[in-house]
This record gives sequence, C-alpha cells and structure tokens, in this order.
Amino acid sequence: AHQTKQLPILTYPFICSTFHLAQSSDGTSNGTALWLGAQLLSTYLADVKCSNPASYKTCSQAVELGSRIGLTACALHLFL
Repeated sequence: AHQTKQLPILTYPFICSTFHLAQSSDGTSNGTALWLGAQLLSTYLADVKCSNPASYKTCSQAVELGSRIGLTACALHLFL
C-alpha cells in the first residue's frame, strides 16, 4: 500500500472484480489512501470465503468502521 499512495486512482484487482479506488496524497487527511491493513483484511476475508463458502451464507450483514477509501467495505459487499 505504501508504494501506491501517490496514485490518484488505484486499480485494485480482487477475486472476480476490479476496484477503482480514489485516493489523495495531499496529507490533509489520513483517510484518503489505501492502508495495508485493509489489503490484509480483505485478502483474509477472501481466503476464508474460498476455503469455507458455506460460512458466509449464514451471515447477511456486517458493520465496517474506519474503511478509509473503502476496500474492506467493497470486499465485504462481494461476499454478503
């Protein structure tokens, strides 16, 4: 994530989708760039879903707080 903070639009392939995430590197807000934690959490969610698809069928909602530019929320949307 730290190597892509200068890109205004980050194209992020994820499973069967591609996300186009808008980010800003002006330093006025820390919520305008992709964080490594969001990448790790979305990858973890994808691994869990692929290894046990039935586990996601029982879950129909989620609350995601502090999503920054929204990668984790987009990943959750694909699964729920």
